[in-house]
Amino acid sequence: MVPRIGLKNLAGFSRQLGTMLDAGLPIRRALAVAERSARPPAKGIYRRVGIAIEQGDTLSQALQREGRAFPLLYTRMVHMAEAVGSLDKVFKRLADYYEFVRAMWLRLISQLVYPVLQYWAMILILAAVSYISSMFIEGGNRSSHGALLILVIGAAVFFTPIAGYFILTRTLGGSRFVHELLIRVPVVGAVFRTLALARFSWSMELMTDSGVNIFNALQWSMDATANGAFEGRTPAIIQRIKDGLPLAKSLEMSGLFPTDYIEMMHVAEESGSMPEMFGRLARNYFEQADRSVRALVTALSWLIWACVASVIIYYIFKMAMIYIRLLNGAMNGGLPDVK
Repeated sequence: MVPRIGLKNLAGFSRQLGTMLDAGLPIRRALAVAERSARPPAKGIYRRVGIAIEQGDTLSQALQREGRAFPLLYTRMVHMAEAVGSLDKVFKRLADYYEFVRAMWLRLISQLVYPVLQYWAMILILAAVSYISSMFIEGGNRSSHGALLILVIGAAVFFTPIAGYFILTRTLGGSRFVHELLIRVPVVGAVFRTLALARFSWSMELMTDSGVNIFNALQWSMDATANGAFEGRTPAIIQRIKDGLPLAKSLEMSGLFPTDYIEMMHVAEESGSMPEMFGRLARNYFEQADRSVRALVTALSWLIWACVASVIIYYIFKMAMIYIRLLNGAMNGGLPDVK
């Protein structure tokens, strides 16, 4: 199976080709230059693309032969650019797009690192408290059992939702149901919705600025959201436009786009400034997504430390009760079983 080219390599490859094609280099020579500066596995992919072109394929056909190495949106845009003769411009816009997507995911991941570390610190603290409690308070019997149970439960709580999400969305085809549910969850839903709106807007800017017809632009941009709730509403939105409704009204009727988004789309349609407006919306919703992720991180942090505090309080009360029972036993002339 051909590996997928990472976002960094995809953006760099697109920037290289766009710059060299704009300078007048033929596509085969531009690919040879990109191949020399690349590392495996991208190096082998670029070489095969160049060979396919020498054998008579168009660039889009050569890219499609590489299967999942290039995203579907990428090959579609290259095919469109070949038809209208604007490969250099489209490659530069694709570079901008994938640099934007990569920056968005890097910021998202960097902000989620802290609550993940907090979570595992909590699990280790609770396991340690359980171990110490069993060893020194309960006479050392089964001292490691409680700590081990906490570690197992902690790992299950952490990994089960992640595994379930990927199984449901990728294996069983339930991405629409899962995303429809997630976008309605407080705090979490804001992250999923704003990320989808940012990716949709950035893709629509790329499409409308490159001359893609509105139907293809909508279909490809909804696919670019990677959100089943948005993808599932695409046919209805396109059908409304075919029936004569404006784009803004069609998006509004989907129930996924907020009021401010729809109002800005009305202005864009009236003024004929769709690419510029979509670019402004993309930047706006990227910033909103960043704020939503910070809110999610804050909520997770409070939840994690509330759990830690609850368990520590539980063990404090447990130790106090054991101490009281010991005192009562001593006063009655004997020591009770404290287990």
